[in-house]
Amino acid sequence: MITTIPLHKKLKQVMHRALLVCASVTVILFVLHNLFYAQKALEKEGEYLTGIVFDRLYSSMMTGWDKHSIDQIFTDLNARAPDMELQLHRSEILESQFGRRTSVQLSAEQSQFLTSDKGTSLIEYHWDSGVTYTKRIHLREECLACHTQGAVGETAGILSVSYPFSSVRVSLLGGIATTFLSLIFAISFCYWLFKRFVTSQIEEPVERLVHQINSISSHDDLDETVNIHSEIREIQQIETAFNQKNGRLKDAYREVAHLSVTDTLTGLFNRNKLAEILTEEICRFQRYGEGFALAMMDLDGFKQINDIYGHDAGDKALVEFANLIRKNLRPTDTAIRLGGDEFLVLLGHTNREQAQHYVERIQQQVNGHAVQYGDIEFTLATSVGLACCNEDGQEGEILLQGADQAMYQNKQKRKKARKSAAIHVTEEAV
Repeated sequence: MITTIPLHKKLKQVMHRALLVCASVTVILFVLHNLFYAQKALEKEGEYLTGIVFDRLYSSMMTGWDKHSIDQIFTDLNARAPDMELQLHRSEILESQFGRRTSVQLSAEQSQFLTSDKGTSLIEYHWDSGVTYTKRIHLREECLACHTQGAVGETAGILSVSYPFSSVRVSLLGGIATTFLSLIFAISFCYWLFKRFVTSQIEEPVERLVHQINSISSHDDLDETVNIHSEIREIQQIETAFNQKNGRLKDAYREVAHLSVTDTLTGLFNRNKLAEILTEEICRFQRYGEGFALAMMDLDGFKQINDIYGHDAGDKALVEFANLIRKNLRPTDTAIRLGGDEFLVLLGHTNREQAQHYVERIQQQVNGHAVQYGDIEFTLATSVGLACCNEDGQEGEILLQGADQAMYQNKQKRKKARKSAAIHVTEEAV
């Protein structure tokens, strides 16, 4: 069973989730974007500081200097910026000529950077102290006057500057761009997530609901039910209400369909059922050769019953007659009240001999059957006409006409028999 949730709660839920996801992703995006700008700022800051130091060293070199003046320069620069530390590391070529500067220590990354020819700068992050930017210094033409053992383009050494993160100057434009892009992303993502929810949880289920309802309406298939599988309670309620209404409509339709082919007085089928069953039996005969017969019958003297005892008595006679017909039906037989006191019985899978036995049996049970209506008692009698498929015709109208004519002949024959019997009784009385 699907757990449902009201629409307003679902909307709140998805909005909370969207905001949470957006906030998380926005923070991550903000941090990554700022790290990108911070990286650029670190490179720019390191390049700027090392450039100033190198220019100072180069100016001193051009005016004449020694290694003590170099140490003094670094001491002065470090004193002016106590939060920074400047260091100079010589390459092997310069160490062989001027010696190693023992006052400074190289890190493993700086040592590898100094001995290799890859890259012009190196950035090291120390999360407890800050950043170290290291720049490679190449020998120029004018440097060879003092650095006689080197060649133009060779690494003379590396210059490094270390400073805390707080000293890094980040571009204001970069910060504004990062904030703006993060906000745009958050708004866009919220809109996308909300639209996706509305589409998947509301629009698509409603479209499926409308499609199924239209399908059921167009095909008149009341046995089908709508099944959306939505977790939105309101959509489930619409689905349930429609299925319940469709179920009641199906019951009402069946009831109407039953009443449309049922005689309300006797409970037998009425004339509306005649065309259907005749068509089915004729098709069965044409396909399988299975014969059937039509037994047309009515009540003798029914008009006199109505005239003498009233129409209620006549209805009582019709109900008794219908019950006698129903008692003699087989599963393959169908009884129909054509109207008034006329009835028709379709005898399926029946030849003429079998049909004749049925006619004799029904007449034996009906003729002389007593009907008690209040203090009044009267008897029933029936005339029956028989028509068999193939022998008397293969079309419905022809068979009906044949059964009706046979019933009329049987009625006339019975009248003559009753008159003869009455004359015979009179003569005996005389």
